[in-house]
Amino acid sequence: MTDSEKPPSEESFEELRARAEAGDANAQTAVGNAYLKGRDGCAKDPGEAARWIGLAADQGKEAAQFNFGVMHHTGLGVPKNLVTAYMWFTLGSGWLDGEFDQREWVGRNMTAEQIAEAERLAEEWRAAHPRD
Repeated sequence: MTDSEKPPSEESFEELRARAEAGDANAQTAVGNAYLKGRDGCAKDPGEAARWIGLAADQGKEAAQFNFGVMHHTGLGVPKNLVTAYMWFTLGSGWLDGEFDQREWVGRNMTAEQIAEAERLAEEWRAAHPRD
């Protein structure tokens, strides 16, 4: 079996991290989750988790965008910021496929101006990151 044929469960953390460092959004998400949960030989490190999940989120990985929103909402590994959380939840909203809308829940603690700012930031992000 070649390296490219290895199932993800057989990939070492070093191999996964190398893919993450090369820009693979799926690997970045997995590395971030490893740091978030303190698994695969990693010490639990919310800041390092946020760094990796943020890289994947910025590449358009919806699951990472949603998780980055959670991190901003709770202040896990990043400063707590409801506007930024709402923005990432907006960008990652397709990941849940009709499940509970996290934006509605977060928006209950935001002003109309904050929601408008978050929506503006999400639109700016989309304009800067067009999909193929």
